[in-house]
Amino acid sequence: MKIVATLFNRVFSAWVMPDWCVDEVRRVFPDIEFVKLEGTDGLLDQVRDADIIFAARMTEESFRAASKLKWIHAPMAGLDYVLIPSVIDSDVLVSNSRGVHAEPMAEHAIGFMLMFARRLHDCLDAQRAGRWRRDEIYQKVPTFDELAGKTVGVLGFGAIGTEVAKRARAFGMRVVGFKRDISQRVEHADALHTPDRLEACLPDIDYLVIAVPGMRETNGMIGRAQLDLMKPTSVLINLSRGSIVDQDALVDALESEQIAGAGLDVFTPEPLPDGHPLYKTRNLILTPHISGTSPMLWRRTIDLFIENVHRFRDGRELINLVDKTRGY
Repeated sequence: MKIVATLFNRVFSAWVMPDWCVDEVRRVFPDIEFVKLEGTDGLLDQVRDADIIFAARMTEESFRAASKLKWIHAPMAGLDYVLIPSVIDSDVLVSNSRGVHAEPMAEHAIGFMLMFARRLHDCLDAQRAGRWRRDEIYQKVPTFDELAGKTVGVLGFGAIGTEVAKRARAFGMRVVGFKRDISQRVEHADALHTPDRLEACLPDIDYLVIAVPGMRETNGMIGRAQLDLMKPTSVLINLSRGSIVDQDALVDALESEQIAGAGLDVFTPEPLPDGHPLYKTRNLILTPHISGTSPMLWRRTIDLFIENVHRFRDGRELINLVDKTRGY
């Protein structure tokens, strides 16, 4: 059996598989050939006899070359660059690493909430200006607040949404979750609805955290109509995909104080070009798609992958097996 990892990345070093992960896989499976590629050189030759590809991206060319391929595993939850048409139409299994980013992303969401509730971004601006602006910051609208007693809407109540809800409730917040299938009981939600109930609930939500997968059905899910329904004291937080929020409508909502603030970790386009208007938008906190990063990220990812290799060899169902037609 042969595994080929194509997790080289020129943009962000945190997404490159560390060498210790390679050592770990080889230690656990000494009889399996494990190849970690450092770039595109030799990729087509290496995947020709690969049984498993560990990849964040597939191309039509590499997929056609991988004539023995039986399974693709992705190191993230989103499969935008893996589920190309030929993969979807094939018998090749696809699994993802849903859940490995959940804890740092949930903490990131709480961090955005605390920034706005405690006006920490305004305090940092004053510090950088070398000025004591206590009364000026205090008089801003909305002023200093508490998370306790506030309502957080979690759009997408999967692994990330569940971890957000768990932490929000620890702060004394009320949690309203939104997910397609509400037939099964979930923990940490005070109320659970299908997404078609979002607009009815928006007027009562103080913080809206977006954690739905990026796909055709969720593109533009939050636009002007939805933003108009939110409170003037509310905050939108997007950790999922930039395409889910109409950025132009969001900028207008922030500049006109239709909503109080937004925290974005994802954008369209991405990476966000230097000098982009979003950098100067009022009441907006940006982080450069880092909410999932953590010292534990690769530990969780490789543990999941190793367990799945065991399952694959034994003919058991894979963890996080993806429905390729639904995209998750």
